[in-house]
Formats: sequence, structure tokens, C-alpha cells
Amino acid sequence: MVRKDTKEKEQKTKNIRFEKANIIMRRLFETSVSSTVGYSLFRDVLYKTFEEGNDMTTEEKVKWAASKFIFDVSYEEALEEIYELVMRRSRKNDTDENRKETLEETIAEAVELQKKTDAYELSTEKVKKLNVSVKNKRNISNVCYEIARGKTAKDAINIVARKMADDVHDNFLQKKGEIIESIKTAFSSLEELEKFMSD
Repeated sequence: MVRKDTKEKEQKTKNIRFEKANIIMRRLFETSVSSTVGYSLFRDVLYKTFEEGNDMTTEEKVKWAASKFIFDVSYEEALEEIYELVMRRSRKNDTDENRKETLEETIAEAVELQKKTDAYELSTEKVKKLNVSVKNKRNISNVCYEIARGKTAKDAINIVARKMADDVHDNFLQKKGEIIESIKTAFSSLEELEKFMSD
């Protein structure tokens, strides 16, 4: 029974990771390329990239994606298809050096998009449980998003206030004050807010 539960949990984790890879692919590429070989292969590269604790190199991920592909495809063929895909988004000349660089940049962009998505989902999920007004929830959610991205509560407040302000010092201070007031409706201190996000 324990083994079955473990297998089901592992499968659920894989399904979630596959869905994440699908979502990021849709954000990175146009639907017109979704039926290409490179699209499927690169999605599997991202699937492996999003795997917790995975330290495979890009070459190893491409080889893994090629081995899982529905048709027989060599590593070289898989890499060529992926290069063609990522170079469509690039303004660089199609050289070997630029291809490698663009592939790594696209993977890094995908990872960054996924981190932002995870932070947004976490902050939204946490804040919706709070019994505060919609405006306060929005302010707190924005701060929680930045905390989920690794900022301290104090830094997060400053970042959100700067985004809300119109490049005017007084306006920044006003927005910062509004955010702090929103936080006070749900938390007794910034430490409590940070604990709320880490629990």
C-alpha cells in the first residue's frame, strides 16, 4: 500500500511538472510551432529542468528528450531541431556559438518564468485565506509575491511601492504607507508576515 501511494505521488509530481513545462512553452513560443519536433523535444528538456534536484547538463537533457521521443531521433538531430526552435525567437545570427548561447538563455528564461509563476501561485494561495478587504489583499499579495521570490518583507514593501509610485518621492512614501497599513490589517509585524510565507 505504501509503495502504491508513493508511486501515485511520484506520478502526480511528474504530471504537475509536465503541465508546468507545457504552460511555459506556450508563454515562450507561438502556437504555430507547437506541432514541430523541436517544440516537443524542448518541452521535455524543460520537464527535466523543472525536476527538483536535477543536475543534468543541457546535453544530457537533450539526450534524455531524444530517447523519450515518439520516433527514433539521434542526439544531433534532436539538438538541431531544438536550435531551429530557439533561434526563431532570437535576433542573433544563426552561428554555432549563438545557437548554444540562445539555447542556454531560453532555458534560463523558462526557469525564471517558472519561478515567477510558482511565487505568484504561492502568494495568491496564501493571501486568499486572509480575512481582509480586496484592496488590502492585493497589496499584501504583491508583497508576498516578492517574499516568495526571496526578498525580505522590508525590501518587498519598497519594491512594490516603487512599482506603484509614479517616480515621485512623495508618491513612493504614500504608497509605502498604504502597503504597510494593509499589512497591519492582517499581521502584527513584518516577522509574522515572513513566517506566514515560510510556513
